[in-house]
Amino acid sequence: MRKLKLLPVFGVAVFIYLIYQAGAANIIDNIRAANVPYLGMAFLLFIPIFLIKIAKWRYLVGVHNKYKFSDAAESFLASYFLSLLTPGKIGDSVRAFYLKKDTKITLGRAFSTVVMDRLIDISAIIVLAFLGILYFTTMFGFVYFFNILIILCVFLISFLILILKKNYAENVLKRIFPFIVPKKYREKYDFKYFFHDFYDGIGVFIKDKKLLFPSNLILSVAAIFLGVIQIEILSMALNIKISLTFLMFIMPVIFLSEIVPISISGMGTRDAVMIFFLSFLSISSSSALSLSITILILNYAFGAFCSFFWFKKPLGKQLIN
Repeated sequence: MRKLKLLPVFGVAVFIYLIYQAGAANIIDNIRAANVPYLGMAFLLFIPIFLIKIAKWRYLVGVHNKYKFSDAAESFLASYFLSLLTPGKIGDSVRAFYLKKDTKITLGRAFSTVVMDRLIDISAIIVLAFLGILYFTTMFGFVYFFNILIILCVFLISFLILILKKNYAENVLKRIFPFIVPKKYREKYDFKYFFHDFYDGIGVFIKDKKLLFPSNLILSVAAIFLGVIQIEILSMALNIKISLTFLMFIMPVIFLSEIVPISISGMGTRDAVMIFFLSFLSISSSSALSLSITILILNYAFGAFCSFFWFKKPLGKQLIN
């Protein structure tokens, strides 16, 4: 358990090392020279991006219970603030506790909406990343990443089978829970009941695939596309010349790297992947890091706004009540 908690340290260590190698002074100078109006435009894009994400999750929640858009928005934004502070964005799962609190549906079913929402997002990112690697391989002949992506796809399919097949998951999770769930929480909540209730919720989505495809998948792709445009505007702010087409193909791979639970907010993982891809455009590591760090700063700036909803709607002991 303690060793798992140390995993994010690896990402932070990589982040610090990359800054040292690229030159902190150069990075600071690049960020200081950023075009402020462009930064403002990029920040405003958070509005349509999160409206899409909130609407997508609320659509899934509607299968179990009605949920006002304003309440869904508060829960989503509060959980986003926490996701920025946790490895692999696992803080995002707090949405389930808010949902349970606001609608009185069971915690297991609430978690099923969050997990399914994340699975749709990750599936969309991997499909787009696969297309991006195909493009990258065609343009630059770098076949190794294609092989890696094939492995990732196999891993995703295996993971989906594990998550969506109740019998398989039960055998695995009953051995994992004692290691990942603190004893005090296991004693206060019946995780066996939670497990079966969670899969009852998942079963509703599996029976009616129209709840997931194509509407929710399209919304995921739309949010990703707007996120790529946001990165393009940030590159313009830093006077880094990157075509939108190139970003459309590489950013899904970079977004995928942010999910890896060995860093917080993608620190280290996103930076390394960004440096790698932009090097093929002869963009220096200091410029690539400047862009990656600007993305981080923008995310934390929006996270600071989202913290208002976290403090407005505290959960505290309700996490286990």
